[in-house]
Amino acid sequence: MEVEGGGFAIGQRCRVGEYFATILYVGAVPPSQGEWVGVEWDDANRGKHSGDNDGVQYFSCKPGGGSFVRPKKINRGVTFLEAVRQRYADGGGVADTDDNGDDDDMFVVDEASRLTKVYMVGKDKITEKLSQVDMLRDISLRDMLISSAGGDSEQIGATLPSLKELDLSHNLLSTWNDVAAITTGLKKLNSLNISENRLAPPPDFSAGLSSGFGSLTKLFVNKMNLQWSEVQFIAATFQAIQELHLCQNHIKALHQLAGFQHLKLLNLEDNYLTDWDVVLDTLASLPVLEVLILSGNQLTSVVVKDTGQFTSLHSLSLNRNLINEWQSVNALIKLRSLRELKFRDNPLVEASSEPAYTARQLLIARLGEITTLNNSEVSLKERQASERYYIKRYAQDWIASRNTKEDEATFSNEHPRFAELVVVHGSPDVAMQSSASKLTMKDSLLSLTILCPDDPTQKQVVKKLPSTMTVMKLKALLYRLYKVDPVIQKLSYKDSKGKEFELSDDMKELSFYSVANGDTILLRW
Repeated sequence: MEVEGGGFAIGQRCRVGEYFATILYVGAVPPSQGEWVGVEWDDANRGKHSGDNDGVQYFSCKPGGGSFVRPKKINRGVTFLEAVRQRYADGGGVADTDDNGDDDDMFVVDEASRLTKVYMVGKDKITEKLSQVDMLRDISLRDMLISSAGGDSEQIGATLPSLKELDLSHNLLSTWNDVAAITTGLKKLNSLNISENRLAPPPDFSAGLSSGFGSLTKLFVNKMNLQWSEVQFIAATFQAIQELHLCQNHIKALHQLAGFQHLKLLNLEDNYLTDWDVVLDTLASLPVLEVLILSGNQLTSVVVKDTGQFTSLHSLSLNRNLINEWQSVNALIKLRSLRELKFRDNPLVEASSEPAYTARQLLIARLGEITTLNNSEVSLKERQASERYYIKRYAQDWIASRNTKEDEATFSNEHPRFAELVVVHGSPDVAMQSSASKLTMKDSLLSLTILCPDDPTQKQVVKKLPSTMTVMKLKALLYRLYKVDPVIQKLSYKDSKGKEFELSDDMKELSFYSVANGDTILLRW
């Protein structure tokens, strides 16, 4: 950075009051006297202009994001070593002493704003432990206003020889060189969080920064307004990286990417990605990528062209996107290693009037290898019930599709696993699909009382249900009534003699268990 008057540097990060900014000008601003510092605020709403005054352009920034402030108001922060001493070596975390200098007194403020003395048990041991900086393995220096290293690599390495995890988020670091100056001496460091720092783009990828980041396997660079060129810089520089978090960086597009040969987890949550093809072209060839997080973007569809893409991908997060077609779910079948899927808050499942559990069943049935869905394990029992429900749900469409080869091909494209499920579970019972059976449904309605014996606050309900209703459909009904997830529901019934029987098989009908008119359904969880 170019140093200007007063020791300020163009591009230097600073804080003015409670607000963060970047210095873009140092000098006179006529007709006023004295020196001014032109800054661009992180919060664009705080500025007054775009770096101009009385028709003269002193610096350029986003519209309305600039101000001129006096140098005395500028806080340029502290060094890394000073921050370490403040938070750890000087007993950081121990309360300030009172006016009498009694180091043993600590106070808390209650809701009535009264001070109450708290006696710390083992306080001396806590302070002693904090002072043993050379033994620290994990430190957080968030919001410490760190702007530079404050020592050479040997000094930093000697101060923190055991350090493995370092949080430098939301500080005043200005360049990647500032970061490297801190990390070069930390030979055991494997995890670094520099989120919410505004680093100037590196001018030259061959600047030899790799030695400062050689041991790092985990990097957090969230909320830094990174351009994709900086991601390419990370790929070239952080050669051992295995886990990379790039959340909330306003990334709209991905481009050619070289490197990341060891990357196992990539987190692109809460960006602005809209085109799955771009994701595929850029990331599908990463050789060992196991976890891809794309939640909170604007993807409308998913297309996997062949089974040779994302060959190692085990977990995919697509929560909070704009996916509204089942073909996108079908496409995931081609991801042969995929075992975990997160798919909440997409229009496909949220806009439906059906219960959430129904959408879960359809997802499970369409994806035969998934073992965890939305952070919940898919049990063998749940998979079997979901697949059988899927067969029944689309049985009539399947039967109708066999009229012509064209209809059969269309159905197969929309339901690529249906034929496989028929082989596993058998053909759907056509008799159950016939209109004739529907006409006789009234004759088999049972008046049943439903109650929750373990929770007397839940209301008792009387429902007329067909004897042909399956236990699985009964669970779906109870979900609507009591909001109890079908996965954890435990059902039984009491007959007229007071004997209780378990309803253990989701695919069996109530008639199978001899449930009769006037019996009581018991819901537990």
